[in-house]
Amino acid sequence: MCFRVFFHIYLSSDAYLDFVTDDFFYYFLPAKNLITKGISSFDGITLTNGYHPLWFIVNCALYVLSSGTEHLFFILLAILSSFSTYLTFRFLWKLKEDLFPASWIMPSAILVAIVIIGGLSFLGMEVTLTIPLYAYLLVKITRLNFNTEISRKQIFSLGFTSSLLILSRLDTGLLIVLMLALIWFNYNNSLRNKLKFYAIFAAGGILMPLYFLSNYYWFGHLMTVSSASKALKEGHAINLNMIRYLATNRDGLGGIFLIPLGIIALVMSRKYLNHSQGLICFLVLSYPVVYYFAVLYETDWFLNRWYLYPLSICFFISLGLLSNVLCRNIKNSTNVTLRRISLTSISIAAIIFTCILVMRDTINWKPDPNSVYASAKKLLPFVKDHPGIYAMGDQAGLTAYLLQVPIIQLEGLNADFKMSDNIKAKKDLNDVLHDYHADYLIETSDQNGFPKRDGCFEIEEPHPEQAGKLSYKMKGVFCTEPLYQNATGSLGGYQMQTYIFKVK
Repeated sequence: MCFRVFFHIYLSSDAYLDFVTDDFFYYFLPAKNLITKGISSFDGITLTNGYHPLWFIVNCALYVLSSGTEHLFFILLAILSSFSTYLTFRFLWKLKEDLFPASWIMPSAILVAIVIIGGLSFLGMEVTLTIPLYAYLLVKITRLNFNTEISRKQIFSLGFTSSLLILSRLDTGLLIVLMLALIWFNYNNSLRNKLKFYAIFAAGGILMPLYFLSNYYWFGHLMTVSSASKALKEGHAINLNMIRYLATNRDGLGGIFLIPLGIIALVMSRKYLNHSQGLICFLVLSYPVVYYFAVLYETDWFLNRWYLYPLSICFFISLGLLSNVLCRNIKNSTNVTLRRISLTSISIAAIIFTCILVMRDTINWKPDPNSVYASAKKLLPFVKDHPGIYAMGDQAGLTAYLLQVPIIQLEGLNADFKMSDNIKAKKDLNDVLHDYHADYLIETSDQNGFPKRDGCFEIEEPHPEQAGKLSYKMKGVFCTEPLYQNATGSLGGYQMQTYIFKVK
């Protein structure tokens, strides 16, 4: 993965930008603007806190370490992503030794999980921190003895680790709440000692109130603008299409299907597990259920790949529990033989898979015509001839980075809270563009383009394809032909239309 970045930087190519996701730049650009201009802003004009705080701080640190040299920044990012994957591997191996030491299949399961986790870590998103912190938290739980009084040092450390995990990705607060509830029922001690545990845990999590207070001080809100914008939804119907996505996406490793099997295996093998081991297994299996139900109930937005981060560890635990039930009576010699065969087979497959990816992304690399990278490159000549303030919804991240002009983020994900309020009020898109002094509007759509009525384009922000049909939207009408229009197509048959409208 790192080699891809080094290869293109060595060739003085910026193709490595196509390897991180568009949403990464919702971290990079605010971090860059904070370091260089003293303002946490995507567009350089409006304040935003549309990011998870710990990964934002890491991006700021990397920008300072690279002295603003962006090639060096992306090299450091690739190294950090590799180190994150390595740490996760180490923590999963420790969990294997604690939970499933005799299972022949678990070394192979770890290798499969790490291939997927590595892919998620190199997207440039906050899960680069979240996944190893999640695995590390589970390792710390294995060290707890719930039949005796737990030391203050252990409790404080658990609270501090939990706060780092939440700051890496705020929705992991659900995981911590679930963990604390399970500890209450598993901690065999007096009420006084239980309350003492939670008091010390809260002291260890001191970073959380500090974050919320700073958020309120700087932005006037406790939570992020992205979470506020994504929660703008009419009704609370569960998004069934997203359940299908969770169940079939490769990065989920079939975790959704394995949960019920894992729970059955947990019940069957509970006599072989102590309190901390049983707590870990139940926590890992139940968290995706609680998490995805909350997400799918509260938002109609499309779920991106990095939302699948709980499922790789769920895959690991489920497979371990199943192996405990199905393979417990296998002879040790047979166990060793099966372990060698499976590990050798998976290792060969992983090496071949890695080589194919490296070849594809280096000497055989070609940008997808429909990628944000390719689209933004085609926009460059127009933008150079038409300076001004631009506005854009979907795909604004990498586009803003490559175009080097202010782009107002219209989805509310990396904008100010005023934009979120505009979406909530369903304000006229034309009026909103004028309020933000935008000169041009960049829009993308599929091959069908935007609907037209009486010769006028009807445009919604955010787009239903990303935000879903139930999310609140701003609507605008544009009765002049676009100044720029381009259509691209891929081998798969998908076609993307890109437009630029003049804002009157």
